[in-house]
Amino acid sequence: MNYFKALVDTVRENIQPKETKPQIFFEKQDSSIKKPYFRQKFTKENKNEASDWLMDLEKNDTQKLRKVLEEAGIDRRNFQKKIYCNETMKKVWKIKIREEIGGKKYSQALENLFQGNCSDDGQRIDRQYVETVMDVGGGVRFYNYLLIDSRLCRKDTNKVEFEEFIGAAFYIGKGTENRAIDHLKDALKFDDYNQNQALKNLPKLSYINEIWREEGAVYVLRLFHDVHEDVAHLREEAMITAFGLTNLTNDRHGHQFKRPRGYTREMLPIHGAFLLHKAFHVFVNNLPQPIRKHNMHYAPERFEFGLKQGNS
Repeated sequence: MNYFKALVDTVRENIQPKETKPQIFFEKQDSSIKKPYFRQKFTKENKNEASDWLMDLEKNDTQKLRKVLEEAGIDRRNFQKKIYCNETMKKVWKIKIREEIGGKKYSQALENLFQGNCSDDGQRIDRQYVETVMDVGGGVRFYNYLLIDSRLCRKDTNKVEFEEFIGAAFYIGKGTENRAIDHLKDALKFDDYNQNQALKNLPKLSYINEIWREEGAVYVLRLFHDVHEDVAHLREEAMITAFGLTNLTNDRHGHQFKRPRGYTREMLPIHGAFLLHKAFHVFVNNLPQPIRKHNMHYAPERFEFGLKQGNS
């Protein structure tokens, strides 16, 4: 990618009239953070081309850079290097996201959401068939959850985009009590002792340990608490179908159960895409705490977060 061209394009898109102040396009960052997170992320993952380019850019003489921009037809008086460096890196990050998920094939319903094409069908399906299942009575204590790789989404989680969120999720499940955390506990046992052969062939455990070895963390996102087991089964299967089983570390689409009358297989990806989009909003509107390996020794349950209402 021509990163300088990206900078020029960014300036052109956001340049303000001479008589107005330049617009600030992002919230003020914590003063303790000396470098943009995007640059740290690219450097850590050995994406040196983009990060080195930005480092060189910020070291360049500002007057020289303004002259280059002026030659490109951009008013040099409105140039603010730090702002445009950050805006350019956002573009680079989006390109990186598309490259990383480019080999993955999601359902058409999920791809439509990536393009901003929203539909009310998923919400209608969820309301109609969840109410049908809830009428049968029985235990109401299940929830759904997602496990998310911190390495694949930016540190400032309230700025994560939907595609980025989807690209970082690696497991979808349902359970009760501390079921979501149990996967991390199993991964810790397998990694520390390597004795439990029953855990050896579970891809999610190997993946969790890979995250921890690379100094990453796992987000545990709990969703739709206190619902009937069949509701949790239905939502689990729908989300996995929308996501695509091959894009996850799950070994199956879900557990065998009887779907509500009238709920067809064609509804699964539409329903699941809606649920995943809802999960995304829970993720960005909370302050999730990443679970690192050393956190597992100190009540990791306190790091869980998510939506607590069953039908919200």
